[in-house]
Amino acid sequence: MSNTTTDAAPVRPPLVAMNHGAASPASPWRLTDTALAMLLALLGGLGLSLIVRSHGDALAMRSIGGRWFQSDGWRVFDDMVSLAASHHRNSVRPLFSLLSLPGTALLRQGFGLSAMEAIWAFNGLVLALWSAAIYATARLIGVGRGAAFGLAATSLSSAAALFWFTVPETYGLSSLALALALWLAAWAGARRTTTPPVLAQTASALMLAGTLVTSLAWVPLMAWAFQGLRAGARWAVIGVGLFVLAWGAQKLLLPGPAGLVTGTAKREMQFVLHKDQGGPLCALAGEVLSPLVMPPVWETSDQEPSGKRVSAQCSMPWHSTQPLAWVSALLWLAALTAGAEVLLRGGLRSPFDRFLAVAVCTQLGVHLLYGEETFLYALNFVPLWLALVARGLVGPRRRLVSGIVMALPLLLAAHNHAALTQSLIGPDDMASDVRFATRLAGPAQPQP
Repeated sequence: MSNTTTDAAPVRPPLVAMNHGAASPASPWRLTDTALAMLLALLGGLGLSLIVRSHGDALAMRSIGGRWFQSDGWRVFDDMVSLAASHHRNSVRPLFSLLSLPGTALLRQGFGLSAMEAIWAFNGLVLALWSAAIYATARLIGVGRGAAFGLAATSLSSAAALFWFTVPETYGLSSLALALALWLAAWAGARRTTTPPVLAQTASALMLAGTLVTSLAWVPLMAWAFQGLRAGARWAVIGVGLFVLAWGAQKLLLPGPAGLVTGTAKREMQFVLHKDQGGPLCALAGEVLSPLVMPPVWETSDQEPSGKRVSAQCSMPWHSTQPLAWVSALLWLAALTAGAEVLLRGGLRSPFDRFLAVAVCTQLGVHLLYGEETFLYALNFVPLWLALVARGLVGPRRRLVSGIVMALPLLLAAHNHAALTQSLIGPDDMASDVRFATRLAGPAQPQP
């Protein structure tokens, strides 16, 4: 008999789903999943196109010429389409202009789009990737195809998607970075690996650090959840280094680069515990409810020349006269509660659950303290909340949660579109604000 031995081929870790208290085989990604992800992208693009066709002029005027929930739409417009812009917000999101400028330039040159049309098209591409990442994360957690599709469709009909992907704003890219980080964590958890691949983890860290400085916290949190405190500390240093690297790149490439975040820290501190936030209850409603179910929008006393300045701060869905708002809010809270129950009953044993729980607490804590209009940050909460609901879809109340996520897309689409239409009612003299008129008339130039 021969004593020769053969080297065993490396065994690939099995793909598992994080079920309630145990790991069970998860169905692999099939062509059907790709088709469903493409269908989500098509639905998102179609919805965005219909909104722009109906309300495009009013949305552009509100966001560029005035205040849209306290966002700086005219500055973001410049950052997305004008190389000569000040790019002042790159101090806290250094990759934003470096990613959006080439994207909108290609769309304008390739398809002959106007500046605003290119922004809408760019946002549509981000929206497609965002919804696909949410769908893929749910599938890795162990959610069935139908329920995962319903969950991603819920993201498309959320108030955050309807109100923020339709205007020039930076939070679409930062929310995509958060959604991709959750996908990476779910993938690593499903593979039962001790850590996500270093290259993927580095790319995710760069995207997080480069699109929003407060997302830096997610970089060490993921490392801590999978590898422990020492790895978390190491990736905290790496995250800061990647942020500085991204800031240095925009400083070299852009003619009017932003200063380092340290130079704006004093100015940003004025938004901590700001009186216009209305207290923790108002902020909490803006974090948990408003991203999905738009509450009544009210007109502030601070008028802009081009129309009313609107706000949703301290407004609740039950303040609405529309039953759809109440029903949607109750269903949404029930789905969130079911997901939180699975997370807590599981004892946060899986790395993904630990990462999700600490990420939720971190994001809640940041905006309980920081900001005036909490709805401005709505897109940064949607991937987190839907990942939490996805945990409920593999728990003991999965049938209840499945029914909710199948009903929510239609309920939210109807209610949130009506809320969007209502928020745009007001004077529409587009020539009355120089910020709007000059930007839509020709090439974008930096304006005060």
